Amino acid sequence: MVLSFINKLKYFLFRWPVTLEGKFTITAVSCIILTIAVASWWIFDREEKLYIANAYQQANVLTETSRLTLTNIMVYNELKIMDNQDMIDYFDYYILNLSEKDPRIKCIAILDTHGKVITHKDINSLNKRYHDREFISAMKENKPVIRTSDKNDKILVITAPLNVSTKQWGAIRISLSLEEMHQRIDVLKQEIIVLAVLLVLFAMIIVKAFAKHLSKPIIKLSGTMNRIKNHEDMNITVAKGRRDEIGELEHSFYWLIRRLKELDEEKERTFEQFIQNEKLVSLGYLSAGVAHEINNPLGGVMLCFNRLQKYTAVNTETEQLVFGIDDSLKKMKHIVEQLLDFSRSAKAEKKYADVNALIENLLVLVGYEAQRRNVKITCEFDPDLGRIELSENKISQVIMNIAINAFQSMPEGGTFNIKTRKLDGKCRISLKDTGSGISDDILPYIFDPFFSTKNGQGTGLGLSVSKGIIDQHGGSIEVKTEAGKGCEFIITLPLDCKNGDTDE
Repeated sequence: MVLSFINKLKYFLFRWPVTLEGKFTITAVSCIILTIAVASWWIFDREEKLYIANAYQQANVLTETSRLTLTNIMVYNELKIMDNQDMIDYFDYYILNLSEKDPRIKCIAILDTHGKVITHKDINSLNKRYHDREFISAMKENKPVIRTSDKNDKILVITAPLNVSTKQWGAIRISLSLEEMHQRIDVLKQEIIVLAVLLVLFAMIIVKAFAKHLSKPIIKLSGTMNRIKNHEDMNITVAKGRRDEIGELEHSFYWLIRRLKELDEEKERTFEQFIQNEKLVSLGYLSAGVAHEINNPLGGVMLCFNRLQKYTAVNTETEQLVFGIDDSLKKMKHIVEQLLDFSRSAKAEKKYADVNALIENLLVLVGYEAQRRNVKITCEFDPDLGRIELSENKISQVIMNIAINAFQSMPEGGTFNIKTRKLDGKCRISLKDTGSGISDDILPYIFDPFFSTKNGQGTGLGLSVSKGIIDQHGGSIEVKTEAGKGCEFIITLPLDCKNGDTDE
């Protein structure tokens, strides 16, 4: 469970971001986050400005209402309708009453024309003098002046003149708390953040689902390409229902697959024809040897029958002659059967076979050619090699081609060594001769089709076909050579089998 979680986490962190789905999702979600962030900032900024503007408007209304009321009282005092003490008492009443009605008011003071406090919410501030920039500006310009105090701008201070036209009696200063406004702004900020996060999460789900749907046919095409790359089945079904560019890509891709399949089948047919043509060439070299191998047993049979004609009774010598005839006939039958199997056009049907036994049987066909050219064949077989899955007919063709080429490279005789061994989980077959070798200038071309150094006596298909056969088996073929000192062909085949007697 833990390992599965770790693997999924690694995929999500390292592999998923570079996939088509991951790139699309990351890009789209990033754009959505940026858009939501900008929109959220704009909404918040607008709402904050509206809150501040509303606070300023309320402060102006409150100040203007208070200014008009207090100015009327001062006019009454000026007209001797109300004496100074009554005016001061009214001011105190008005300040206390206004402070109780509006809890936002932190401070309220009435100043004379020199900035001296006449009435204040705080009795300790009476007779205190305010001669700051806001008071001077308000008295000079006859209009309210608003500023914020406190380092967090949570106090709004309004200074308004108490005047009628050019007649001035002083000013009123009101300090309003903006704490409630800032709390509302904080709540709004939290609501916007929560809403933005929810929108982002919802957008991520929608975008990921859409990205998965969008990338599904691409992933399918990629999987199909991987199967083709790994030489798996090319029978592909065409998806239906898409009419966009991806649908057109799918149809074009599947058309290409069908075309590749047709070309692959055509190549197989051509390759089979190459193999059959090369077999015909090889049969030409074998004809003389086979005729000689058959003639020798036939001569023995004829001699045995001539001598049997002299004897009428069954005795020990008669039994020996009959045994000789039977043995010679079996040899001829075995040689002819092997020759027919070799020349027969067969498909590359693989089955589990013993490579060592396959080579031993093949040496029967090439034995006479080796003797005729005074070539000594030596074998070193690995007994632990076991059985591997291969096409006996085609692997025999490869070894036969290399053996005949080796014999022809040793016109004055030599040694041809065949060695099998198990190495690094693979079957390694070494075919080494002591002939003239291959020069460096033609070595790169020996596996090319129709390349020959036999002056028109060969098709030039032997090694090319051999390499194709080994490639079909998932193996490799390489050559080591030195001019004048011989040549060694090394065939490597995969050991994907059991080292037992299992046959397919």
